[in-house]
Amino acid sequence: RVPAGVTLAEPIRLRLVASTLTLPRVLIIGAERSSFEVLEGHVGGGQGARVLSVSEIFVAENANVRYGLVQRWEAGVVGHVTARAKVAAGGRFQMSLASFGGATYKADVGALLAGEGAEAETYGVAMGGDLQHFDHHTEHLHLAPKTHSNLDFKVALTHAARSAYTGMIRIAPGAGGSEAYQENRNLLLSADARAESIPELEILTDDVRCSHGATVAPLDPEQLFYLESRGLARLQAMRVIVYGFLGQTLARLPQSTRERIEAMVAERLHTEHS
Repeated sequence: RVPAGVTLAEPIRLRLVASTLTLPRVLIIGAERSSFEVLEGHVGGGQGARVLSVSEIFVAENANVRYGLVQRWEAGVVGHVTARAKVAAGGRFQMSLASFGGATYKADVGALLAGEGAEAETYGVAMGGDLQHFDHHTEHLHLAPKTHSNLDFKVALTHAARSAYTGMIRIAPGAGGSEAYQENRNLLLSADARAESIPELEILTDDVRCSHGATVAPLDPEQLFYLESRGLARLQAMRVIVYGFLGQTLARLPQSTRERIEAMVAERLHTEHS
């Protein structure tokens, strides 16, 4: 709990280690006009490990809370992580997602915009390989007028990895003047990788601005050819393309979160394509 009016210069770091059965429960409360960042990192585990995690975040009036959810379990972990925020009037919430590890991973995240002028942003990246299976579900629920939400989620897959994404934007009756945007883009780095994207809009009032975008596409051979013709080896060229694909999303993250995720992207690309 961060008291009213308090600003923290450094992020609060949580390290949650997976074991045979792990049931973490996290509660984060940002009081009025507080400003801080929380980084929740899920690590460890191994074959047979199971994780069921729940995190709740409460953002009071005019508070500014930044929350990073980074999952980098070892191979073999099966896990389900839920993270939901409730944002009061004038509050601002930013969620950063990074999904890298485990065998089967379900993430159910979102924000409830409960007060007038509340804002929520969700930015994330996922990188899967081998036989990994990712399933991400996001929700931005607008209950109050003049609320704003934005989502940008990128997925890159190689080998026989699978990804499913569903994203719900709901504008409730009486939430006029609200704006929402959702974007999910998937890059397939191998012929066996598969991705599904299902954006959902439920708009129950007038005077709103809502839109969404979703793509699933293989690696562009012309981009690859261009970079190779400029002297880059094939693996180097693939890394440049992936960095470019993820770069815009990563640039939107808080610096401390971005640096950690960029390092993991570099490590994953080196492992997958070395």
